Amino acid sequence: MVKALHACKADVKNALSLVLAPVEMPLNVDGDFIKFVKNRLVERTFTEGDTTPVAMLGQTIRFTVVKARPCGIVKMTPDTNLQILAKPLDVMRATIMEYRKERERYRFRCLKGMEREYAADYILFVIPEQNNRERCEGKIISIVRALAHQEEKIINIRVELWDERGIIDPQGFPWAKVSPMGKIEYTYPIEWAKVVNANFFTRWKTTEELLILLDEDPTFNI
Repeated sequence: MVKALHACKADVKNALSLVLAPVEMPLNVDGDFIKFVKNRLVERTFTEGDTTPVAMLGQTIRFTVVKARPCGIVKMTPDTNLQILAKPLDVMRATIMEYRKERERYRFRCLKGMEREYAADYILFVIPEQNNRERCEGKIISIVRALAHQEEKIINIRVELWDERGIIDPQGFPWAKVSPMGKIEYTYPIEWAKVVNANFFTRWKTTEELLILLDEDPTFNI
């Protein structure tokens, strides 16, 4: 029994960052509020998905642990970077879905714009290490996710522009990279946005809470 307890303690890591969201109601969040909540939670342990109560001003406010880094059981410390969302997670879900759909449409417009720019007939997604090509982005991403997980390293995806005579640029263009954990980071040139005159950047630039939830920066990583 003693050995088991020691093993559990060893699995608790200091939290580098935590993201909390209120469960029931929107909040007015500022630096003083975050500092107050953090002081109440120091030394507590969390995992993603936990609900934790914080007593303040004669009432108890419940928070959901939206994100915890590193993964697993973590402990709040004075050095933990704590972020608190102003809105409950349920309220944010609709915004997240809209963002992801719009981001997908944006990427599609970028690809079609580059086809026109280079007078290409079609585009192929390629895994350079395997010389594997697919017309469907979803299919290539599924393959790369499995490969990145299996090989425990980041795998890059490039795009190639083709016409009836063959490949237009043998080097292709960077498109995305996938981590062993399955996270996708799009790496194509930001100049592609100018081709489609997309308003995506302006629309989403100020959605700070959305960025926290997605762990992304829409000014480039779209």
